[in-house]
Amino acid sequence: MDIVGNRNITSFLEKATENKMLAHSYIFCGPRSIGKKTTAYWLASKLLNIEKERLHLHPDFMEARPGENNIQKEEVDKIISRLSLSAFSGGYKILIINHAELLNTSSANALLKTLEEPSKNTLIMILTSEVGKLLPTIISRSALLQFKLVPKKEVREFLKDKGQDAKECADASCGRPGRAIKMMAQDWKQYQNDSVEEFYNLFCGDISGRLKISSALFKDKENGKRFILEKIESWAEIIRDVFLLKYGLSDEIIHKDSINTLKAISKSKKISQISILLARIIKMRGLLRQNINSQLMLENLII
Repeated sequence: MDIVGNRNITSFLEKATENKMLAHSYIFCGPRSIGKKTTAYWLASKLLNIEKERLHLHPDFMEARPGENNIQKEEVDKIISRLSLSAFSGGYKILIINHAELLNTSSANALLKTLEEPSKNTLIMILTSEVGKLLPTIISRSALLQFKLVPKKEVREFLKDKGQDAKECADASCGRPGRAIKMMAQDWKQYQNDSVEEFYNLFCGDISGRLKISSALFKDKENGKRFILEKIESWAEIIRDVFLLKYGLSDEIIHKDSINTLKAISKSKKISQISILLARIIKMRGLLRQNINSQLMLENLII
């Protein structure tokens, strides 16, 4: 099993499987890149008796993924119609819904009907990092499993034979194994340095430079919102590091190689200003879901 941490959840699911007491619907909630999807694939492959690499070839396995902004009702309807059929293998029919916070009102209500009257041997796993955005009725009809950040020691142990940067990646992953694995597959130090430098120029530089960077961030129209959501997550982590520096906790920062730039940000802004910036960035993340002009929002934020 290549699942790191949250052993209490996998043990619970193993026992429920052995005792044939699985619920018809589970909500896997917790931070991104923490192992929710890995756990869902593990359970699906266990129930369908197939390698997880071949899950998508199994006729009784279904997975709903979001488009740029949400999970469309048409996709949910199509999957639900398949769930209503008899299982090809005579066992479970399994549906995984990724980023379930992106269910719109219509698609969420379509899913709710299935949760209210589940067909036999149907297992639905609803994955989300923002459980508060799900319909309360969906939450009430599912078993909630809360995934927690994984201790550094466990992430280090998992990565110890995977490369020379294993310890640094584990420490910089903030308890998220999936992120640590992704970091090891790229030049993550350079990426982090570039991100901090971009943040400094965007929020602390001169106004013409700020607008130039803002314009460059929105060149990719097709994946614009998804890209900006990833940027917002990066900005929030940089602000976290600035707060830690403000309170003399430099050993706990993520972007260790960019400490001089972080100190420059810390020096240029008061704690109250950093707090306001973080609150506005978080608000911007929520508004991005509502088809509001994201470039205009960012320009209003940096001016």
